[in-house]
Amino acid sequence: MTRKGLGRLDKNLKTNLKAYIQEVSSFFRSLFFVVVVLHLPCHISLSLPQIFLSCRLLSLRKFFFSVCDFHEGEWVKDDSYPLYKPGSCYLIDEQFTCITNGSPDVEFQKLKWKPKQCTLPRLNGGKLLEMITGKRLAFVGDSLKEYFRCEAEYSFVFKDYNCTVEFFASPFLVQEWELTDKKGTKKDTLRLDVVRKSSEQYKGADVLVFNTGHWWTHDKTSNGEDYYQEGSNYIEYNTAPRIVPEKIRVHLVPHSHDDVGWLKTVDQYYVGANNSIWGACVENVIESVIASLLDDQNRKFIYVEMAFFQRWWRQQSNAKKVKVKKLVDSGQLEFINGGMCMHDEATPHYIDMIDQTTLGHQFIISDKNLIRNKWPKNNLSPPKLFYVDKYV
Repeated sequence: MTRKGLGRLDKNLKTNLKAYIQEVSSFFRSLFFVVVVLHLPCHISLSLPQIFLSCRLLSLRKFFFSVCDFHEGEWVKDDSYPLYKPGSCYLIDEQFTCITNGSPDVEFQKLKWKPKQCTLPRLNGGKLLEMITGKRLAFVGDSLKEYFRCEAEYSFVFKDYNCTVEFFASPFLVQEWELTDKKGTKKDTLRLDVVRKSSEQYKGADVLVFNTGHWWTHDKTSNGEDYYQEGSNYIEYNTAPRIVPEKIRVHLVPHSHDDVGWLKTVDQYYVGANNSIWGACVENVIESVIASLLDDQNRKFIYVEMAFFQRWWRQQSNAKKVKVKKLVDSGQLEFINGGMCMHDEATPHYIDMIDQTTLGHQFIISDKNLIRNKWPKNNLSPPKLFYVDKYV
């Protein structure tokens, strides 16, 4: 590209960045309180200029959010708290009002969270109403709703904003049921195949917030509602069959970090650094797997990352590549991650993740379309591979 061409590209980039800054500024002006994890997916259909711009935009996002990290801070005393006197909310059941029930711990009510680098804005109800003008916001479930009286649903209408905030009690989200077992005893069950009838009431809501408090309370599941039901069949808690008879359940557990240089160099991993352990290298692992798959069509193998496989692939003959492609087409060989593995520090920064994912996907769709993309992997996880539990 000529210097003039680079100048045009730089000008276009600046224009896009300026528009993005204006968008972010507008967003922050209307923001009352939110904890956001911004994530821009990098699809394989992105062109290189788009990927380049995406990387720059992510850098800009990282810059904005690095100004104030809400996670870094401390609890400080604020004498203006509490904002509401104990017992002032008639919607809260008596058993949930700690002060009324004699709790001596009151000092915590004067504490607020203060980030180290900025001041956290107080919740602004007016801004919230502006954001949902003309819309329905519905909370469905129990972790919030359990503090309201269970005998009714609540809907708050804000006429000036033409919006509603609604609460629907649905402790399990699915329908509670009753079933008579073979001994004639009635059992309380949960119909896992039936959504609770209250779902008809919140159909058409613009924003749905689901919460599942009861599912995390053992006396409501394992010790209480201890039967799960689908159709006319019920299953006693913790006694479900551990296998599907016609399939094999595969558990993939990582043995090491997802990188190419944690304790050894790339070459040492690939060709082997310890000659006393025969075949203890990536090259021999891939070779033996391919040979085993070709030998028995009932065998399957799931491969994770692209860096070592790319190196192995480029050393193979055309005849060998054709055989591998047939294994992929038949489903014997499957790739659960189109991305490259992390660098040797295993630090998942935004730009690194984009590079890893982009380069990995570019490889798997190159070389005459090696494979069809399968499952993505979340590189935001810790530097170990994720666990896979799958029926094959």
